[in-house]
Amino acid sequence: MTAGQGRPMDPRVRVAMLTKYRQRSWDGQSDGDRLVDHYGDELRWIADARAWAYWTGRHWSTDGAATEVLHRARATLDRLPETEARHYSPDPDVPSRSYDAFAADPAAEPADHALDKKSDRARFLAYVRTRRTLAAHTAMTMEATGTRRLSVLRDQFDREPMRLNVGNGVLDLTAATLGRPDPAALMMLHTPVPFDADTECPEWLGLLERLQPDPAMREYVQRWVGYSLTGCTDEHAMAVHHGPAKDARRAVFGVLRAVFGTYAQSVPKGTLVESLNDNKVPNDLARMVGRRLLVANEPVRNARLDEEIVGAIVEGQPVAARHMRDEWFEFAPVGKLHLTCTHMPGFGSESPEAAKSLHVIPWLHSIEPTELAKLTAWVIDHELPGVLAWAVRGCANWQRLGLAPPVEVADGTREHLFQGSALAQWREARLVEVDPERWVEVADVYPDYRSWMERAGERPVPQTYLSRLLAEQFGIKHGRARDAKRRAALFGVVLASDAP
Repeated sequence: MTAGQGRPMDPRVRVAMLTKYRQRSWDGQSDGDRLVDHYGDELRWIADARAWAYWTGRHWSTDGAATEVLHRARATLDRLPETEARHYSPDPDVPSRSYDAFAADPAAEPADHALDKKSDRARFLAYVRTRRTLAAHTAMTMEATGTRRLSVLRDQFDREPMRLNVGNGVLDLTAATLGRPDPAALMMLHTPVPFDADTECPEWLGLLERLQPDPAMREYVQRWVGYSLTGCTDEHAMAVHHGPAKDARRAVFGVLRAVFGTYAQSVPKGTLVESLNDNKVPNDLARMVGRRLLVANEPVRNARLDEEIVGAIVEGQPVAARHMRDEWFEFAPVGKLHLTCTHMPGFGSESPEAAKSLHVIPWLHSIEPTELAKLTAWVIDHELPGVLAWAVRGCANWQRLGLAPPVEVADGTREHLFQGSALAQWREARLVEVDPERWVEVADVYPDYRSWMERAGERPVPQTYLSRLLAEQFGIKHGRARDAKRRAALFGVVLASDAP
């Protein structure tokens, strides 16, 4: 501070201040630079989204960011008399080019209100007063968007897959250790739940035991939740939570959404299913950027999953998306899909590869709705830190074991994937078992198979793949016909029209 304005400023603080806040030109472009000088550590301009982000102290946010930036523009002007103004001479007889701001004695300088109007400092402060308008504040923020220091791209946020922004710091999921929030890490997503590895959650564990009585299944669900904490997509897997216990699934995912905070995202029903008019809203995909827990609830009966969209999300492949009235962009999803359903949807592929990506988790047990609601509310109000610690232990187990589905999940997935499929219906209706030594050439069977699939609205597999598919799904033996032509053949079956 200066004479007449209270206790003098510590010389070391004054030197640091003068070094940080440079002397700039008196024009609009430099006003933008002044905003960066004063608040550049807590502002970012997301160039490809044309949006501001600001640092809250724990994470970056775009909510109300335009207003936050305007507040900082006004605060910049408020601070200039104590920052940049100190570079200017308070003496009208000493020009600023000859004034050594670092060597000056603040105690010997006049207060700002007592400055001679002809001094450079007084003239600078007069310029500052002309900038105290909304138009000038807005212009300052617009100029700042062009500075390299503030400019980032949207895909630069939340890029560390094994770091989780929690309520009391940044959690390293590889070692379950906490670090301090760091604006340079560009973490926008967050959960308000604090992490404490020793926190318990007895009511949550008791609830899970009643909803999933099998300990192996509970451990598997825990590994899925732990895997979902990460930004990894190594498993190329999708969880299908299926069964009559709809209230149980809703309660469990209500708790998980509260734990995951903004890392969780609800997926509209129409996003993942096939549509005849291809009217999916690209904003549905754009909202998935960086989200780690993607929950889709109850697709309509007889819906079929869109193999292209689901496959891209499961494998973390780039997809095109855009926000409303915005430009298209590409991003690689990192979210783990959790589909909850009472009726299984159809799947766009009947290949074994599809079975590997789907994990059908049965939910067969529930409890009385009023008790379930009370237990869920209690967990959300009192045990979220414990549930987060439980999830982090699941993440450690996933890193050690992988998802490692129980036998019941693998068998249930296969059963649900192929039960009632067009391929199974064709096999039942059109192939007849005969003597194992008899055969039929695949080329003779394929036209009948292809016609059946097309009538069912399905995409037939290539002829060269059909015999392997039938062998893997139904155990039909295949090989070379035992004649001179040695063509690909199926053994022990013939078309119904050729049956004896």
